[in-house]
Order: sequence, then structure tokens, then C-alpha cells
Amino acid sequence: MSLIVLGILTVFILLVTHFSFKLATLINSNLAFKVINVHLGVDTIYTDVSGFRQLLSFYEECRKYSGNTIFISLDNVSWVDGNLCAFLGALLYRLNKENNLTFSIDAKQVSKKCNVLFNNNFIPL
Repeated sequence: MSLIVLGILTVFILLVTHFSFKLATLINSNLAFKVINVHLGVDTIYTDVSGFRQLLSFYEECRKYSGNTIFISLDNVSWVDGNLCAFLGALLYRLNKENNLTFSIDAKQVSKKCNVLFNNNFIPL
């Protein structure tokens, strides 16, 4: 697949995920629904087999739940390649539609470890 097609697909997926659901950036501890902590990965998440496996592992863990809020923990992650934002967005979109899951993430943690997630409004400020 050429880089141009890959770039177009990435932009398309980012636009779809941005308009289809909003990813919360803060957690309100007084909310009545259950918040489940799930680690996004265990190390650096590069655009390679290991990176895709980490994201698919995150997806499989989230699939166990329905109708909850998933807090995306970056405790064990030091880096996420920007190329994987579209793939992550597609996974979150599917979990939202099929399992009625919503997602939250600590904005401070993102800015320290994975600032790329703020690019292109993947995580709205």
C-alpha cells in the first residue's frame, strides 16, 4: 500500500473517530457508573508487530466489558507512534459501538508521555 493511500486512510479514520465519539480527558470520581482501568500497553508502542499486538491486547481486555467507562492508563507506556493513532481510534470506535464503552484518559499523563495523541484533535482539549 502506498504511503499516500495510507495517509488518506489515516486522515479518514481520524475524522470518523473524532466526529463519532468524544474521548473524555478527565475523570470525575463522583460519577455513578463503573470506571475500569485498562493499560494501553506495556512499553513503547511502535509501528511494528509488537505495537499492534499491544493495542490488540488492550482491545481484547476492553471487549470483556459493556456499558462502562474505560480509563486508558499510560502508566506502563513511554511512547506511542503517531502512525498508530488511526488504528487506536478505530479500535476505540468499534468498542464504543459494539460494547457501548466510553473512554477517559488523564490529559497530564498524555502530555508527558504521548503528546502525539493531542495532534489532529485525536484527544480534544
